[in-house]
Amino acid sequence: MRRFIRQLIGLLRSAAMFPALFAAYLLQVCVMPRYPVGGVTASMVWPAIAVCTVCFGKLRAFWAGAFIGILMEAMQPTLTLVSLVAYPAIAVLCAFLFADKSQQKLEYERSLGKPGRNVSPYVRTLACAAVSVALHEVVSLVYIALGGTTLNAGHIGRSLLNVGMTTALTVPVMMLLRPLFGKPHVRRRRKKAE
Repeated sequence: MRRFIRQLIGLLRSAAMFPALFAAYLLQVCVMPRYPVGGVTASMVWPAIAVCTVCFGKLRAFWAGAFIGILMEAMQPTLTLVSLVAYPAIAVLCAFLFADKSQQKLEYERSLGKPGRNVSPYVRTLACAAVSVALHEVVSLVYIALGGTTLNAGHIGRSLLNVGMTTALTVPVMMLLRPLFGKPHVRRRRKKAE
């Protein structure tokens, strides 16, 4: 019975992911364009995907990226099929780098003499958001260059500004969503004295 209750709680936490992602998408397309800084709008969706990635791991990171990619492709088809492919691919790549390590992997690292612990989820979420938006900006710059436009310092400067603003925006998004997903902090197990 306990196992069933734990699975049910896990399912409810996962179910909270899609409304949170949809809210981030709505904020991205409805609110954020009204507050540009230097002609650049920060992204609300990458911080939300980063929180999902760190909290839930690879599979749900893929679904989070696919959900946002489908919404972006359907509602804002500015770059044909780029959003549909880029969002899930970048989310899964970052999940390999920043998602929580399983207990088995931690035990394996300990057996090799390594510390065998997860870095703070807050640090990993910030790093995940920064890497995600940086990769998305690289994809966008490559797409622009392949379209025949000569890249200049303005393009790169706006991309770097977007990475910085989105990383800064990750802090409030992370503080709001992480408790909603049921993982406000990592609990460390204390070793029993033998």
